[in-house]
Amino acid sequence: MTETFSAREWKERERTLGDPAENAFEAWCKRRSHKYATYGLRRPDLDLSYVPPFVRYTPDFLTQFGLVEVQGCGRDETFKFKHEKLDALVDWHRNCKSQHGFHLYLWLWNQTLDESVLVAFDRLVALCVDEEGMQWRTDGVFDKTKPFAAVEWSWPLLSGCVA
Repeated sequence: MTETFSAREWKERERTLGDPAENAFEAWCKRRSHKYATYGLRRPDLDLSYVPPFVRYTPDFLTQFGLVEVQGCGRDETFKFKHEKLDALVDWHRNCKSQHGFHLYLWLWNQTLDESVLVAFDRLVALCVDEEGMQWRTDGVFDKTKPFAAVEWSWPLLSGCVA
C-alpha cells in the first residue's frame, strides 16, 4: 500500500496541494461545456502567511454561475475545512450574494472514488457549524494551531447536491 498523502512531509505535499482536485474540476467543466476562468492563487512562489486570509483564500475559479472553491478528499473520504478558510469564504459569499444571481459554491471531489458534487456555500455552512449554529465545529486541528470542521463524503451526497 502506498503512503497516504496526509502522511507525507509538508514540503512534499505543498508541491501538488490542490492540483489534482483543480484539474478534475476543469475536466468536469469541459465535459459539461461550462465556461470557467482560473481565479485563485494556485500556490504562488510567495510567503502567504503575510497575506490576509480574504486574499489567501480567494476562490479557485470564476464561472458563469458563480465563484467556485475546489477541495478534494483522499482515502479517509473526509473534507477538512480550516476555520480560517471558512471565515474568508463567508466574506466572499457575502460579497457574491449582494450581486443578484451570483453565488459562491464549493466543488468537492472524492479522489478515491473519482466522484464530485457542487455544493452551495450556504449548505456547506450548515454542515460545518456547531449544534447552536453559532460557530464552526472543531473536529480536529492541523499543525496544532489550525482548527478545522470535518465533513464526511456521504453528507453532501445525501443532502441533494448537484453531482
